[in-house]
Amino acid sequence: LLQVLHSGAREAGWHSAIWNGLDRNGNSASSGIYFYRLEYQTSVASQSNQQTKKLLLIQ
Repeated sequence: LLQVLHSGAREAGWHSAIWNGLDRNGNSASSGIYFYRLEYQTSVASQSNQQTKKLLLIQ
């Protein structure tokens, strides 16, 4: 695990998170391909979902 950008409940709607390129220890992450995962729950059916995608970091 490199970094957690947000943890906890939020109101329904569109949200964004910006990663500053630092790991949990405050060190700059190396250039490369990283995977990020979104975990969320729908308010209608209280159904848990997750998506994993790739991110290319070039410094």
